[in-house]
Amino acid sequence: MNKILLSLMLVGYSALLGAQPATQIYLAKIKIKATSTKLGVPQKISKFTGYNNQPMFSPNGKTLYYTANQGGKQTDIFAYKVKSGKTIQLIDTPTSEYSPTITPDGKHFSCIMVEPDGTQRLWKYPLKSDKKNTPQLMLKSVKPVGYHLWVNSGELVLFVLGAKDQPHHLQLASLQADQGETLATDIGRCFGYVPQRKHAISFVHKPKNKQWKIKQLDTKTKKITSIVPTLKGSEDYVWTKKEGVIMGQGTKLYIWKKDKGWKLFANLKGTGIKKITRLAINPANSLLAIVGE
Repeated sequence: MNKILLSLMLVGYSALLGAQPATQIYLAKIKIKATSTKLGVPQKISKFTGYNNQPMFSPNGKTLYYTANQGGKQTDIFAYKVKSGKTIQLIDTPTSEYSPTITPDGKHFSCIMVEPDGTQRLWKYPLKSDKKNTPQLMLKSVKPVGYHLWVNSGELVLFVLGAKDQPHHLQLASLQADQGETLATDIGRCFGYVPQRKHAISFVHKPKNKQWKIKQLDTKTKKITSIVPTLKGSEDYVWTKKEGVIMGQGTKLYIWKKDKGWKLFANLKGTGIKKITRLAINPANSLLAIVGE
């Protein structure tokens, strides 16, 4: 690669990362019962200063994947092994990658790559690194993509950034057709699988000057229905196995259950966390990953 081009790329990435808050990832034991929810003491697991974010557990819960910026340049994808506490760097590229997500075949992780010209598209890498570790472009025509969630092996829901002064929108995208259909606008960055509801994906609707709500998209019928209003100013959440929702606000964690509303169950003031943002929960619902500013 031309040295001048590489230098320009890194300057661009530095400017981008400069706009990102310094964040760390914490891991805490959690016990969710019908009448109570208890959280253990959060332990910091991320290794770098600066940006450590976008945690997601593997389907078996043994690994936590996340995005980190080491050295103030580009972001790469890392894997934290829950049992051993070991952190592994999965890729080391001159481009920035975000939002690691295990693909339905279990052999790759998909991510958003910021390409050399600044284009954001969906790519995938093999989980088991080879000498080349060659990425594969998943959706050539759909851009700029910010976040994603797999519906099945051929479809995804995407957070697609709006043009200047235009709202971000949700697209249901087909790999085979290499295109997406816009189904909602003014959305947040967080997607989730709605428990015990086949074909249901959740997202946050964020209309200007109105109450934000977690909504459900039926990916078969494309029908959208409301589930629950969010906590004021919060858009990141996770689902529990029993159809509950966990969300942070400031230093506090709340859980929502049907007919019970939002209930405070933990305050992380004094732990080093000043503001809770993204969350991830393992399949067993015994560990909660917390991103804190």
